[in-house]
Amino acid sequence: METALEMEKEQISMLNYSLKFNRMLYEKGVKDLDQEDSLNSPSELINPPNWILGHVEATRADLLKKLEIEPGIPKQFVKTYKRGSDRITSDTAYDLKEIDGYFIKSDHKLVEFFEESSSIAKLNTEVAEMILSYFLHEAYHLGQVGLCRRFLGKETI
Repeated sequence: METALEMEKEQISMLNYSLKFNRMLYEKGVKDLDQEDSLNSPSELINPPNWILGHVEATRADLLKKLEIEPGIPKQFVKTYKRGSDRITSDTAYDLKEIDGYFIKSDHKLVEFFEESSSIAKLNTEVAEMILSYFLHEAYHLGQVGLCRRFLGKETI
């Protein structure tokens, strides 16, 4: 029978793996994309990579808030990229480099969360499952970026 400490270590290991996996998907997704590429979509029914990547970060902001961590991104950013928001245009889209900067910062905050002993104390099964559901949501959307890359003639993820 596993002890509570062994279960916590397993949960943290699983969450760290998921975080690293999503980081890899993100890095491959933005590789050699420029702002123009990020605004192109194969169909009006499909969000362009810029919106998808911004949405991933806007959703991470929600996760960070639930973990009592300051996301550090503007409210307007979240409004632009939340589910159900207006379709982005070149005028309303954030620069891909800015989205990338927010992603890197949130990634560091999550790594720090998993490394802090005070955070580990908060990490029960319910919290771990909530975090994992956010990470699965990210992976889903980052896979969409891979499909958009194919339509753009870029190497897929």
